[in-house]
Amino acid sequence: MSSTYDPVLDQHEAEAPSSPPPSASHQPLPQEQSSSSTKRRGDYEQLHDSTGGDIGHVEKVPISSTQCPRSRFTMVVAYIMLLGSISFGATLFFIGALSDKINEPVKLVITKVQSQVGQTLSFDEKARDVVSLLFTVLVAVFTEALGFIHSTCLKWTLFREENLTFNSNLRLISRSRRSRPNGWLSNAVYMIALAISYATTPMLVIYRSTATNTYPEFTKAAPIILGIAILVQCCICTWCLAVTRIPSWNSSPLVAAFIASTRDKYDMDRTLLQNRYGRCMASVYESKRNPTGELPMTPKWRQISAIFTRAQAVCSVFISYIIFVGLLAWFITITVVIKKNENNGTSKSHNWSFFPNENTLSLTIKSFNSTDPSIPPMATLETKNSSVLISIMLAACVQLFITMGTHFAESQVLLCRDEETWRKATTEDGCTQNCNSLLAPLTNLGCFVLLVLKISLHWIYGLAVYFDYTTLRMNSPQLLYLTSFWLILTIMTTYLSLRRPKGKLPATYGHLQTLVDIVDEWDWSSNLYWGHKGHIVENSGQVFYHAGTKNVELPPVRLDLVYK
Repeated sequence: MSSTYDPVLDQHEAEAPSSPPPSASHQPLPQEQSSSSTKRRGDYEQLHDSTGGDIGHVEKVPISSTQCPRSRFTMVVAYIMLLGSISFGATLFFIGALSDKINEPVKLVITKVQSQVGQTLSFDEKARDVVSLLFTVLVAVFTEALGFIHSTCLKWTLFREENLTFNSNLRLISRSRRSRPNGWLSNAVYMIALAISYATTPMLVIYRSTATNTYPEFTKAAPIILGIAILVQCCICTWCLAVTRIPSWNSSPLVAAFIASTRDKYDMDRTLLQNRYGRCMASVYESKRNPTGELPMTPKWRQISAIFTRAQAVCSVFISYIIFVGLLAWFITITVVIKKNENNGTSKSHNWSFFPNENTLSLTIKSFNSTDPSIPPMATLETKNSSVLISIMLAACVQLFITMGTHFAESQVLLCRDEETWRKATTEDGCTQNCNSLLAPLTNLGCFVLLVLKISLHWIYGLAVYFDYTTLRMNSPQLLYLTSFWLILTIMTTYLSLRRPKGKLPATYGHLQTLVDIVDEWDWSSNLYWGHKGHIVENSGQVFYHAGTKNVELPPVRLDLVYK
């Protein structure tokens, strides 16, 4: 039987030093243990190395899914973060509802401090921007924790419906057929609430100027709307937890693959993923192109990129470039309009600093609050609140696109994170079978960069589109910086989608069936290793080699041998 090649995949590099294959004098395995497409590799009692010696057993032992890591610590932290998010949302709601009573003591404190110091305290725009950054970080922390809960529930909901193909999924795009908390309506509400969360953050605190002082004050509408948006996300996550049984909070693709291939008392009727014989060297690309039959082949030194394995990788790159073009067009349009509207056609010196100031090139729209003293105070208050609502609606429309773009980029980062986790099986330390998504930004470079870019993009958008009670201002330099940061995200997404992992280990990108085909021994007591495990002599006399996993380091596979 000849090896299978694919024109899309690179051929391996220089062949490794060859060793003579085992002679045909080796006796084949007994007929009841012969290689049949209906038998699993675990049905073979023993494999032999190229010299005829034993390489070890490949045992087919039923293991309870309760033996795999359940990550109870992660579960406890997730519930704590859920309670913290509820408290955070409720606090913001009450701050907005009681903003008048909160703002008055702040003014008194500032006035008292000024009288003691003997000079006027200055609150410039940088102070507002720093406060906005702090609130953006807080919102990001809580929404990321809620997103982890939401994505975990979606994964195991799809698992119950036998619709879980990859370990990581687009949680706001993928939907359940039967579970309403993960249905299309709940996902749409969740995405809108998430966009509103970031849209309202720059409007929480506004600096109001009087004849003598400048006071920071909480707006009324923005904290209330932000609190409601956070609480809506908490409600959906709580609903998901109430109706979803979660076998494990571990984010490792190996854990998901193991649970998908074993049965417990809650899933007696579920179809199991089976270890298909003859596919130990097939990557996810080859596995999806040839879903049935054996795939004997030689190892390849470079694996296929993610963009050829999943449609969402193509969507991630496409959407990133579309949003980049939109932001660039927005920046150019605002800049051209500003230049045309300059007085008398004279050029002014403009400041292009990162933080906006009075000399920043900006387009100002004054259309909100009336300063007419004849207007009653209550009418003025209603006008202020309505202006905040209008600004939030405008900001949320743009934030919705930014949120969707970062969500697609996140799915690509998680796809590559699953692949990086799996590729450690050929290293000296082996592949760890514990993965905590809550701590991923601290342990995975891609997740860390994505989190920083998320916070930066939402914060810089607040710098680019500035609002107070009387003015809506679009700052051209900050729009350029927003576009530049989005370009960085686009480049990262493109790189992750097109990068081809090095090494002989078949790429899986968290594809559960491919992992089940490759992993032939599960051992949760230590890390997992992948490598050469010996040869198989079939009844026909043909000799093939086998690669698999074990809890001890294995010799590397060879580029000149055919594995199945």
